[in-house]
Amino acid sequence: MKKFISLLLAITCILGVSSCKKESEQPKGELTLTAVNTKNGFSPDSAMDGDVNVGWVGSKKATESNFQVFDIDFGEKKTFTTITLDDSFNDGYTNRRPDYVPKTVTYQNGNASSVGDGTLAGVLSGSADGQSWKSDAIPTSENAQWIWLSLAEDALVKKLELNNEMNNSVPVSYEVYYSQTAHNRRNEDEYTDVSTYSLLDKQTENTENIIEIELDEEITVRDLFIKIFVQQNEGVDVVASIDEILFYGETPSDYYEEHQPEKFTIMGSNDGKTFEVIKEVSGNYQAVWTYASETSLTYRYIRYIVFAEYNNNYPSIGEITFS
Repeated sequence: MKKFISLLLAITCILGVSSCKKESEQPKGELTLTAVNTKNGFSPDSAMDGDVNVGWVGSKKATESNFQVFDIDFGEKKTFTTITLDDSFNDGYTNRRPDYVPKTVTYQNGNASSVGDGTLAGVLSGSADGQSWKSDAIPTSENAQWIWLSLAEDALVKKLELNNEMNNSVPVSYEVYYSQTAHNRRNEDEYTDVSTYSLLDKQTENTENIIEIELDEEITVRDLFIKIFVQQNEGVDVVASIDEILFYGETPSDYYEEHQPEKFTIMGSNDGKTFEVIKEVSGNYQAVWTYASETSLTYRYIRYIVFAEYNNNYPSIGEITFS
């Protein structure tokens, strides 16, 4: 690994990284921050401006073969024992803004026309595992199989996904209803009465085992009532089933993804040419990372080489401090 780092350092010097300059070329006492790649609006100077809410972001993702380099020149030798790398900022920062964000919901009540296998609560567990609700009877147009689910609290929903991929059967003909209020667990006539709900989706010739119901705007969902009239597996009528119902909300305007350096190396130098490893890190999942040396460290130049950022995000530094 150290031989690999030495090779990387040689390459970055050839590329003209500023801290490879001779010490005399930098005015003594002037702090200089530079990076090989920088995203517009997130300058290197933001990484040591005293504000953890803004920071530097690289314009290229970091990999083992395309590592990203950030350099610090204190302007003079600095003695310290602790390095803190804070990557918790989020202002204007995200890898890719998704169309929807997952919503966590909690099962409170429910019932079904029949239960041949699985559990009703498992339909909302959040993991498609093929072990959720299956009816005991095969549905028909005259004898639809149904499932009623009541959430513990309201959910703002922009998209619903009815996942039956693990069971690999297709709800060919179905109706999906929702209500903004909870129904009475003791009154089956009430929670099976479609007039107490609003129709969300209806299909008579569906061919997909993953049903995506996308809405024009967010709605408030408390109860769901789903009627299945025909379910098939490779053209053969089978019992009704729903493996998982996934809820998605509208992506908030201030959305950002969790990010922190996952694999990186911090090095130090006093001539800007010969660097030695201070700390190598692999498998970090902390937004605020701290290293405390057992002995005092004295360097003028610091080099931060990042090989991977969590969530495959762009490399970044909210604030880096030395004390």
